[in-house]
Amino acid sequence: MLKTLFSISFFSLLLSIPSFHGQSYFQQEVNYTIEVRLDDKNHFLHGFEKFVYHNNSKDTMSVLFIHLWPNAYKNSKSALARQQMRGGDFFLLYAGQGDRGFIDSLHFKVDGIDATHKPHEGFEDIAIIELPKSLQPGESITVTTPFRVKLPSGTISRLGHIGESYQITQWYPKPAVYDLNGWHEMPYLNQGEFYSEFGSFDVKITLPENYTVGATGDLQTTSEIQRLDSLAKLPLNVKPFINELGEAYYPPSSTKMKTLHYVQSNVHDFGWFADKTWNVRKGETTLPHSKRKVTTWAMFTPEEAVLWDKGALKAINDGLYYYSLWSGDYPYNQCTAVDGTISAGGGMEYPNVTVIGRTGSASGLATVIIHEVGHNWFYGILASNERDNAWMDEGLNSFFETRTILATNPNMPKLGITAGNKNIERMLQLDDLSYQYVTEELAYLLTARNYADQPMQLPSDYYSNINYGAIVYKKTALAFNYLMNYLGEDMMNQCMSAYYKEWKFRHPEPENLQAVFEKTSGKNLDWFFDRLINTKERVDYKVRGTRFQGNGKSNEPMEVHVKNSGEIAGPFSIDVYRDGKFISRKWFDGIEPLSSQRVTVNALKGDVIKINNTFGIPEYKRSNNLSRTKGVFRKIEPLQLSFLSGVDHPEKSRLFWAPLTGWNNYNKWMLGLVLHNTTLPKQDFSWRIAPLYSPSTNWLNGYAMLEKDNGQIAFGARTQRFASGIQQTPTSSQIYGYRLWSPYIKINVFPRRFKKDWTGYFKAEWIFLRGKLQKETNDIELHDFALYYTEPRNEGEMNIVRFTFNTDKKMVRSSLNLKSDLQSGEFNSWGLMWQNEMTFDYIYRGKGKRHWTTRAYFGLTNGEVKLSAAGQNGANDYLFDGHMMGRQETSGLLSRQYLNTQGGLFLPSGSFLYSNDGLFSIRTAIDAPIRLPVNIYAGMALDGEFNYIGTAGIGLPIVRNIFEIYLPLVHMDENGVKSLTDGVYFRDLIGFQLNLDLANPFNLVKKIQ
Repeated sequence: MLKTLFSISFFSLLLSIPSFHGQSYFQQEVNYTIEVRLDDKNHFLHGFEKFVYHNNSKDTMSVLFIHLWPNAYKNSKSALARQQMRGGDFFLLYAGQGDRGFIDSLHFKVDGIDATHKPHEGFEDIAIIELPKSLQPGESITVTTPFRVKLPSGTISRLGHIGESYQITQWYPKPAVYDLNGWHEMPYLNQGEFYSEFGSFDVKITLPENYTVGATGDLQTTSEIQRLDSLAKLPLNVKPFINELGEAYYPPSSTKMKTLHYVQSNVHDFGWFADKTWNVRKGETTLPHSKRKVTTWAMFTPEEAVLWDKGALKAINDGLYYYSLWSGDYPYNQCTAVDGTISAGGGMEYPNVTVIGRTGSASGLATVIIHEVGHNWFYGILASNERDNAWMDEGLNSFFETRTILATNPNMPKLGITAGNKNIERMLQLDDLSYQYVTEELAYLLTARNYADQPMQLPSDYYSNINYGAIVYKKTALAFNYLMNYLGEDMMNQCMSAYYKEWKFRHPEPENLQAVFEKTSGKNLDWFFDRLINTKERVDYKVRGTRFQGNGKSNEPMEVHVKNSGEIAGPFSIDVYRDGKFISRKWFDGIEPLSSQRVTVNALKGDVIKINNTFGIPEYKRSNNLSRTKGVFRKIEPLQLSFLSGVDHPEKSRLFWAPLTGWNNYNKWMLGLVLHNTTLPKQDFSWRIAPLYSPSTNWLNGYAMLEKDNGQIAFGARTQRFASGIQQTPTSSQIYGYRLWSPYIKINVFPRRFKKDWTGYFKAEWIFLRGKLQKETNDIELHDFALYYTEPRNEGEMNIVRFTFNTDKKMVRSSLNLKSDLQSGEFNSWGLMWQNEMTFDYIYRGKGKRHWTTRAYFGLTNGEVKLSAAGQNGANDYLFDGHMMGRQETSGLLSRQYLNTQGGLFLPSGSFLYSNDGLFSIRTAIDAPIRLPVNIYAGMALDGEFNYIGTAGIGLPIVRNIFEIYLPLVHMDENGVKSLTDGVYFRDLIGFQLNLDLANPFNLVKKIQ
């Protein structure tokens, strides 16, 4: 959330100071009467609104803050546009007027008297109405205004249209919430939803007669009720509306108009959706407590008609029944789900009605509908401020969603992409994992074990995109499932029922929820609400050992030594197993962090003890939760050998393997395999080893690495061995290679903040390299471009210490990388060397995600190692940073493989510039305005003696930063400018980058997390 979001205007501040302190709970009431007409030819709404505003506070009010949220779509300066651009979505920046939206034609009157209004400073989607007369405590005013809404493209967010399919949400002028904390004026955002006053709605919608509408409220129009009933009985239409050109179209709108009348009380919003192609299905469910019947509607297009016809009503009914069962009965008469365009997630909720996007599977449809129907409780009836307390809405709702799914769909696929296919689940190694572990625990652990998680209690806009799902939704669901297992399901239901009864149709805060739970359960839950909810602290218990208190006979008590390796003194459970069968479970109150305690359980001669074995709780590390009562390796989990990779199994130690091939110009083809423990989510300790055999040289090559990372400091080491060149004479050839070993320490230098602009690390590594003649042969073909040495370049030893500082700054449309590299050490035959480099990389992302990149480099050296204006190829990658196919080559195609280091100009053969002292270079590249991966680049370099060289040409970023080709067309030096396209072999002209390190699947896994 933008910092200015928390600023309180001068008017609001004046109003709020006098009487907030000590004032008891109150909430305002707003009752609306709205008439609106849809113009589906020009995509406008024409409306008139009247609302009665009741001041239930003890404060005298002189202004009203009004949300004009359609103005969020007006231009690229809105808070919505800025939020989307931070996430990489630049549609609103470049959208034409036809795609944008707004609200205008406003003329506010208060009790019939004209009232002036002005935009809130910084937000065009918030207005301030100056009241002609102060509104006293206990009084009410009537506000009226006409309004016109230009409906934006439905691809932007929640309000809009796709063709003649309409989603009309956040569409009318609406007063902001005024409560004990003052005004909650807030701009429209995608991430972070809404906070509105309760009241009633009386809405009349006029539109062409052949539209079907799903809306908030009870439909009062008898003729339309009869029409919907008749549509619900029609055969299913599964044929999309496609013309002879294969283009989607909508049936012509009727020239006859109709007016639909809806009413509803005890709601805080009104949404409606209209489409001419919908199928309609009608159902009914009986509520568990009152036995009252609720009408349910499903309205859906032909595209996913079979899925909707089979499962939509059941999902709506399931959600209504179980949410009512576990908290309190649904208070309204109808509930509708519509199939529509939704661009802010898989579905979006409004009172009595929800819109669902494409889901692709029956399980996906059921999951989204249950979740969105559930928002009638958590957002609708229990109307917490999601902009500040998103977990009270999305998180609690996700907890109930999972409970409902487990109660109604016990065989629900663990991932939507499996669509019920158990073979796919087995292939992904999910078949023996629980639904909650896969859908919730893994989601949380992906970000937590990458040390990028955030607390559950934060303003919505403070979350990264991944954490909004992984923390707000999934971790909160885990947390409340943890609490339910501790309290017991019956007590959990009592707490939720008490919360519902006390706070329905009100605006609860976190402290209100805690007070209800503690009063109902009789327990102090500070560990949960103060620590688990408000911090990133972890739940992580481990079993240190077990022993029977007697002679190990049946029914003897067992003493279990438990340590809290986490940071929260939350409760823990101990499960006893015998012969693989569950025997008993006992819960204990928490142990202080980093402390140990011995507890006693009735063992019944159990042979396995498990701590916190309840899946669906935020246990950080389950590999230390098991202990056998007998044997040598009591705490070692069963070992499972698996192909490729997989998820971290909570009860097995997984060893992964995969076949591996490699090639370079000296070893030729190499065959081998990689063994590793890389999982999703990652482990704190990771390792891999990859032996590779070269039949051509009869060498065993390969690489290995290990790393221990706690999120702030990482210790590791890497080693590798490959052939690196050929020493050829007219009568013989000798292959030589290198062995490298490099330990390192890496420290994150920026503290992890809630909103990170800068990230960076400091890395110190010692690089020890030994090169030696390895094999003599007469079988290797001599090449015209081979080098002749009196002794191999890499024979002997090299000891280099390298210090690297690397930092990134991410901005809305650009990013900046700064890297400083200091090297010092000794080559066996080259002498003492030192080198200092600084690199600046700036990337600007323009229209159509086109890149404009600029790279500047400055380096100094004492001459033992020369700096290259072209960048480092195999011949001068002396620290073996890259995977080079021809390390010895100085001509030919393999010599044209460069790292994007040092000068980085990718110069053609014969156009080199090396420096023994200093080098400065700059290169810029602009993507061409076409859809193909093509850019135009230019650059120049200058050494310490003011010799210079420049080049320009065409680049092909086929896979950006991984595989890029550079074709220089123009060359410039002290002899002038000349074209390079004539008389030069293409292989000597082209330069390319093949950065296999970035394409390494292990590094990709890190980036995913």
